[in-house]
Amino acid sequence: MKNILRLKKIISQTREETGVNFNHYGYGDLLADIPVDAEPPIILALTAIHFCTDDGKYNGFDPGMVVVMQFLFETSTSAGEVRDVTASLIGLLDSGARKSDLMKWASQFYPKEQESRSKADEPN
Repeated sequence: MKNILRLKKIISQTREETGVNFNHYGYGDLLADIPVDAEPPIILALTAIHFCTDDGKYNGFDPGMVVVMQFLFETSTSAGEVRDVTASLIGLLDSGARKSDLMKWASQFYPKEQESRSKADEPN
């Protein structure tokens, strides 16, 4: 639920900064599609689909991309350079990526719990 609240905050801030009414871009549908306990990769994938694609391709909607990138950078510690991350997402969206492709892309920015545990168990 905290991830959804963070997303709502980012959308609200982006609306204030840009004047864009995200309700015209499927905001309600996005919230309905996100499971209550969703992890960041699924939220990123669904947000990119709802705000950044039309007919399966990147739509150039900059405020939508701002929301996706802001959520990524607020929830990940391994996102890298914003220009590179944005370019890779746009390339993926332009290729007609599906939800599963977008989740795989997003997952790279969130270390798996198992990997984190393994590293914690390694001797110093």
